[in-house]
Amino acid sequence: MRAAGAIIIGLTNTSELAMWWESHNPVYGYTCNPYDLRCIVGGSSGGEAAAVSSACSPMGIGSDIGGSIRMPAFFNGVFGHKPSPLLVSNKGQFPGDTGMEDMYLGLGPICRYAADLEPMLQAMAFKDGPVDFSTPFNVDISKVRYISVEDD
Repeated sequence: MRAAGAIIIGLTNTSELAMWWESHNPVYGYTCNPYDLRCIVGGSSGGEAAAVSSACSPMGIGSDIGGSIRMPAFFNGVFGHKPSPLLVSNKGQFPGDTGMEDMYLGLGPICRYAADLEPMLQAMAFKDGPVDFSTPFNVDISKVRYISVEDD
């Protein structure tokens, strides 16, 4: 992000070991939702989503293995995107994952406006040149597997 011209403002609160559905830890306590202080911000990237939601920052970066970008974005009324595996490097991620977990972990953008997701993801995914997001992948719908549950 620095190579793309981003100015790093700071770090935000996260849950202990980035493993919980809210953003609380013994060092900094709870992160409150900027719209209602009685509500949680989600986890584990809830501090980042709250900072973006409250206009403290125009965009942020979260990590996601099981909803940690998507749920805080939803709870705070902003937009978050978990990229496809290995599109954005996980290098430097802590706690880091190795092996199969690395295929599930993704670093992705959190933004106030949906239009900002693509340029931010472009900057995050830049390796040997820009990634072409304009050409969609051809998907053979007949080969897509899904499960449908009629009731509980």
